[in-house]
Amino acid sequence: MVNADLRKALARGREAVDETTRFWLTVNGQWDEEVATARLCERSAPFLQPITFNRAQEARLGADWLWWFIEQESETCFGMLCQAKNLKKKGSRWKIGFGQANKTGAQMKLLSRAAESLQLPAAYILYCGDEQYRDGLACRTHSAFECENCARAGVSVISALGAQYLCDSYSTDANACAVAAFQRSQPVEDLVAPETPDGALWDMNFHECVGALQAFLSQPQYGAARIAKQLFDQLSSLRGAQFSRMPPALELTTLPRNEFIHPILPTDRGHLPRPYYRDVLQGLRKAVPTYVRDAEAGRFDRLPAKVTSAVNGIVITYV
Repeated sequence: MVNADLRKALARGREAVDETTRFWLTVNGQWDEEVATARLCERSAPFLQPITFNRAQEARLGADWLWWFIEQESETCFGMLCQAKNLKKKGSRWKIGFGQANKTGAQMKLLSRAAESLQLPAAYILYCGDEQYRDGLACRTHSAFECENCARAGVSVISALGAQYLCDSYSTDANACAVAAFQRSQPVEDLVAPETPDGALWDMNFHECVGALQAFLSQPQYGAARIAKQLFDQLSSLRGAQFSRMPPALELTTLPRNEFIHPILPTDRGHLPRPYYRDVLQGLRKAVPTYVRDAEAGRFDRLPAKVTSAVNGIVITYV
């Protein structure tokens, strides 16, 4: 079951970002992440509904935002903390500034800390330029003749946990890290509204899962759960290439049990920085958090400081 209208809207947004990056490359050889984010939301409207916070220093949608995918009928939802990053090119080499620092510290650590505070997974939105800009850089499933996946890759999404693992793995080779991150990422419209049917996902910790969690992995998912499963698949495939002993399952206690869709999760992480089940599936909730509805209604005075201090705004997408 694919939301065709949502997919078309995201494709429009991605095409607009491609156009924007192409223009700014001809003007000054680079593009601004905030401008690209604004174009993505503008051209994907009304399916992407940006809500910017009403403070002077946050008057526009910035590079960091909370993206909530909400099912209208059930209110089941999936949230993730997003940070935009440009795929940069110098000669024949590539770079994504995952490890760069700002005035308050290393961005990757700050993103991880903010995601932990919000109890959500973090993800990078990669602005990769158009196909001409990416000449010589192929996607993971590249087809030599008119690769459709490459054509859609101008705006792609990768789990921040996966990006952190790749940064650690290629700590001395920024080009290899950038190429691997690009190849592991998914075009944004494929993440949110995949064209292909959702089949069984084999994960090496499948037999440690209980009840509904096994069904989540083995049966088709729709709406918010499908988006969570797409992001989880990125990490599961990384974990599947590793070999290490698996610990037993552990009940999550960081949120009230009745807010989780899947409260009991395997704690295995392999060589990943954190347990990957919890990283993704803590974002899958039974109901929309109060602060999301407050932001949607313009009640910014009610927003908790951990939200307003972490991000420039919230993007809501109904799936």
